[in-house]
Amino acid sequence: MKKINHSKKVLSKKTISISLIEFPNIIDFKYKSKNMFDRNPLVFVLSKKTDIVRNKKIAGINLNYLNDKAVEKLVLEKDEKKLKHWILYKDGYRTYSTDKIMALKLVEFETEQMKKTKQLGLVEDTNKPKQPEKPNQPKKPKQTTTPDTMGDEVDLGETLISKILGKG
Repeated sequence: MKKINHSKKVLSKKTISISLIEFPNIIDFKYKSKNMFDRNPLVFVLSKKTDIVRNKKIAGINLNYLNDKAVEKLVLEKDEKKLKHWILYKDGYRTYSTDKIMALKLVEFETEQMKKTKQLGLVEDTNKPKQPEKPNQPKKPKQTTTPDTMGDEVDLGETLISKILGKG
């Protein structure tokens, strides 16, 4: 089977624990096994968290065995039990023993749909640094005044202080 390199579509990789991965994550790892054709699989996870921990196996589809069209359809799948285009993915289906997985990474993968949306400017580019927001100016305190017995306006704060000190 021919391997296809999808590395140009990988936006980022982040180290992750096996206990945190689940459908529909895409993961990348080093795999130690005899008779292994792909020692660095890029896998679309089909397993649930609980199944991975309980069975010590990850079921998934190795993207390195799929063409671009199949990968695009796979990343849009919503139900791991009812894959709409199984015929396109079945050759990439694999199970991996968790005890043979090393250097596990969670992969952020860019699809053509994401790229087109970004090009149209419909989605903000998360990799692009954002401009800092302008700080808000502090609001001026509200000045409360009351008429004095002589007809002048007096600050209530001043009046209260004067009364407390016995000057008013």
